[in-house]
Amino acid sequence: MYCIDSKFRNGKDIYFINECYDEDRDILLMVHGFPDDAFGFTAQIESLKDRFNIIAPCMHSVLNGEETSSERIAPRELIHDILFLLKEVNPNGDRRVFLMGHDLGCFTCTAIAQISPHQIKGIVHINGLGLQQFYNRKFSLKQWMKSSYVLFAQFNVVRVIVSKFFPNQFLNIIYKLSYVGKENDLYKKDKRVFSSIYVYKYLFKKTLGLIGSPTVKLSVPTLFLWGNKDNFLEIPTLDEVDKFYDSAEVRVLPGGHWIHHCATDKVNRILSNWKGFSYE
Repeated sequence: MYCIDSKFRNGKDIYFINECYDEDRDILLMVHGFPDDAFGFTAQIESLKDRFNIIAPCMHSVLNGEETSSERIAPRELIHDILFLLKEVNPNGDRRVFLMGHDLGCFTCTAIAQISPHQIKGIVHINGLGLQQFYNRKFSLKQWMKSSYVLFAQFNVVRVIVSKFFPNQFLNIIYKLSYVGKENDLYKKDKRVFSSIYVYKYLFKKTLGLIGSPTVKLSVPTLFLWGNKDNFLEIPTLDEVDKFYDSAEVRVLPGGHWIHHCATDKVNRILSNWKGFSYE
């Protein structure tokens, strides 16, 4: 079991896995997606904890089920939570920081890299995209078909039905569609992980705000890890990736939307050997 730490910001505790033991190590901050919590990165934490100081926050209420306002998990608040944690673990900003996100966590990681480029030295996206990259797919029929759930999640009645009345059924459907084996610990998640469904409401509105915005391109090394059977997001092409990153690579592996669960050994091996972690 990992040490669960907490920091208080803006009226709420931020709970996070804290595997920081060596002040000389680089920091690896992991941001989970929906529906999941920070323990979804367990295999990656175990693989990398001897190399990095690891911070993995849980989105509000997914760990202990406490009530939280939907506004508290709006993108702006989530971004400020991460910036706050980074300030706590890297107060002088002189240590190298790497970001790893899955699903919705990739939106946050990209935003952090844009806001604080001086300390972010690399990004790993696991079956997830930055918000502007996702918006760039607005004319992709295939992506709209896969992302139809985003539109349904805009309606409060849908969110209530999913999160209050049928959470276990929907969780099982989501994980099954992601080709996650029945023995996987993901199936032990309960309705608490559905609290983050409200993020879709705010992300959709934020996406509309990108209309006419210039493309923001990141210069830090970036690695995309993707399951070839992802039922929720299309595999990013190299041409698409080149629009938003100066130095990025895409690795496609057999599996679904939780590729770090479907192909754990392969994912961990790629991470262990990724040259981006050695970038100066």
